[in-house]
Amino acid sequence: MNNWIFRADPHEASVEELLAGHFIQRQPLSWPVRQHRDYVREGDSAYIWYADPLGDGSIVAKATVVTPVRIKTPHLMETSMFMDVLPGPRVDLHIEDLRLTPGGGRVPKALLLAHPTLRLLPILRWDMWYDWPLSDIEARDLDAVWIEAKPGRFKML
Repeated sequence: MNNWIFRADPHEASVEELLAGHFIQRQPLSWPVRQHRDYVREGDSAYIWYADPLGDGSIVAKATVVTPVRIKTPHLMETSMFMDVLPGPRVDLHIEDLRLTPGGGRVPKALLLAHPTLRLLPILRWDMWYDWPLSDIEARDLDAVWIEAKPGRFKML
């Protein structure tokens, strides 16, 4: 199993709306994979990085890849600006957890930059690619940060 960070482009139509709609309806979300399409597999784990328009960013969702990579061809009847209808290599994601607000437990760039391992993630320095692989250590540490950031989580003294 591989682990990924998939980037949501803030210049595409309402990413938050798209993620929330698929999360609430429990429907798979079609997601573009570009740079590592030959390595993304069904069953892989993925975090969604939302590179907000202000130049900052946050991890806002955790998902599982539920289909193999396929090529989506353009269809003349599709007029939506949402990234889920754009042509190219894609997978379907099951959004397991969604945290769109700062108080809702999303993991901001500043928190990742303060972490001894995660501060080295390439997406924090150069977020132009759409799919970034995570090492096993990075995935373990990001899982721990994600769990710790969940609202209402109690810390044991």
